[in-house]
Amino acid sequence: MLDILTRIYNLILPPHVSSKAVAGESPETFIRLFTTLKIPGGLALSAYPNQVVQAAITANKFHCDTHASLLLATLLNKYLERFKGQAVVLVPVPLSSQRQSERGYNQVQEILVRVVAPARVTLTLSPLLIRPLHTPPQTSLKRQERLKNVQAAFAVQSKVLKNLPEYVHIIIVDDVSTTGATLIAAASTLRKSLGENQTLECVALAH
Repeated sequence: MLDILTRIYNLILPPHVSSKAVAGESPETFIRLFTTLKIPGGLALSAYPNQVVQAAITANKFHCDTHASLLLATLLNKYLERFKGQAVVLVPVPLSSQRQSERGYNQVQEILVRVVAPARVTLTLSPLLIRPLHTPPQTSLKRQERLKNVQAAFAVQSKVLKNLPEYVHIIIVDDVSTTGATLIAAASTLRKSLGENQTLECVALAH
C-alpha cells in the first residue's frame, strides 16, 4: 500500500534529478565515498566533484531530501569513530533568519539530526552559533569577496556556551566548503569564547 502511495505521490510531484541520482544509494554503498581532504581551516569528508556526492548535496540543500541527508550523515558517522572515549559537540553552520525563512530549513541541521554516535562517543548537537547578519550567498562571490562577506557574520550564544562540558571536542560542520571562508569565520568567532580544555575543529561534508 505504501509503495502504491509513493508512486502516486511521485507522479504528482516528481522528485528532482538530484534525488533520483541518489535514490539507489544506501548508507552502506555511499560510505565508499568517504575520504578525508585537507581544506582551508579544516577537513572535508568527500570530494565534491564526484557526481553522487554533488547529487546528495544538492538534493539535501535545495530539495530537503531526507534520504540524501541520511547518506551525508554516514560520512560523519564514519569520521566520529576516531573520537572514542570523548565528548563531541556538533555545531551546524547557521543560516541567517532571512535565509532560514526562505529555505524553510537549515540543510546542515537536516544532516546532523541523522548522525548516529559511534560506540563510546558521547554526542551532542548544539546551536552554539547564530548568524545575525544576512549576507549574499557565498557561491555568487569571488574568493576575496567570500572572506570579507562572512567576516563578522556569526555570533556565539552565551547561554548555550555555559552548558558545554569542561572537556569537550567541538566540530563546526558545513555541507560544502570551497574557499573555507565560512568555516574559518565561524571558528574564529567561537574560538575566542572557549575554555582551555574545549577543542575546536571544522569539517565540511564535501569539498
